[in-house]
Amino acid sequence: MQEKNKSLSYYPGHIKKARDEIKQKIKLVDLVYIVLDSRIPISSLVDDINELILDKPRIYIFTKYDLCDKNKTDNIINNNYKDGIIYKCDLINNFNKNKLIDLTYKKASSLLEKRKNKGIINNNLKIMVIGIPNCGKSTLINKIATKNKVKAENRAGVTRQLSWIKVTDSIEMIDTPGILWPRFENEKVFYNIASIGSINPDSIDKNTLIVKLVSYLKDNYKNVLEERYKIEIVDDIDELIERIAKSRGCIKGDFIDYDKVYDIILNDIKTGRIKNITLDD
Repeated sequence: MQEKNKSLSYYPGHIKKARDEIKQKIKLVDLVYIVLDSRIPISSLVDDINELILDKPRIYIFTKYDLCDKNKTDNIINNNYKDGIIYKCDLINNFNKNKLIDLTYKKASSLLEKRKNKGIINNNLKIMVIGIPNCGKSTLINKIATKNKVKAENRAGVTRQLSWIKVTDSIEMIDTPGILWPRFENEKVFYNIASIGSINPDSIDKNTLIVKLVSYLKDNYKNVLEERYKIEIVDDIDELIERIAKSRGCIKGDFIDYDKVYDIILNDIKTGRIKNITLDD
């Protein structure tokens, strides 16, 4: 458990609106896909998910599994996600739609059996998809949707409204905008989410974000930094960031262009150039 620090906040108006709409629509659905980023398998779980989706059956979909530290992420998943079915995937190169559909019917089997016992011959399912911004939710939907696909970009805030999408003749999904929670009591969760692009970095203290991110990578994934930036790792974080800056040409005369090197590091995380990492403990 991470130590609690001063509360941090990032809560655009469209996120509050989306949360209110989710609470209104949740009664219409049979099952929930909870989409999580495998690099932050704890931090990317919506803080009050149980309040939002009530007792709806759930499937936890861990995206970007190809980018995480699999041993660490698997250990976290095994110890924290026993109340739903787990599906780990690489949405770009190795996604199995049929497997997810099979898992969906497996999770919904008791519901469908209850309908059958009541004389209702109906195997139609309505699914809500929930996740933080930039967790891969829209890409997932486009992989399994048959029509009415959604706009997907590698940045937060692309989806702004709820919409129904056809998956099969008997399955419909309701897409939801990426959501966060009003305040972050856990500082590490806040900066983990910011590191993968779920929070606009221009809206927060980017220097603090990069110092925390590079410090964590130095302590836990030294070889990843060495391989990506072709540098020798040192303990002093300021000097380490300076070495990364020099390796990427982020120098103006005798001065370091910190904005440029910060953006390079964050983009390397977001695009998966820095991979085999898990930021949660």
